[in-house]
Amino acid sequence: MQIVESSSWALRTARLSLTSPRSDIRVTLFPMLHVGESVFFQTVFTDAFSHDVVLVEGVRSPVTRRVTRSYRWIEGSKRMNLVVQPPYPSQAACRA
Repeated sequence: MQIVESSSWALRTARLSLTSPRSDIRVTLFPMLHVGESVFFQTVFTDAFSHDVVLVEGVRSPVTRRVTRSYRWIEGSKRMNLVVQPPYPSQAACRA
């Protein structure tokens, strides 16, 4: 099972839906990237936060802040319309 695929010219992600054979419970996994097009993040956030419950993982530390801050200087990012992953919506702004 592959949910993130890269090639020499692109990177694709695929969400994965898991359904219980004994109930109507469904879990959807959304692989995320730290850098992408703005529309990618808007689409993923709209889809993910339309679910009943959302579990967001992340690591907050000085090291991860420095690493993700460095993504802003990726060569060619402005030319390719790339942005750093924005913060996810506040709980008040979501159905989940």
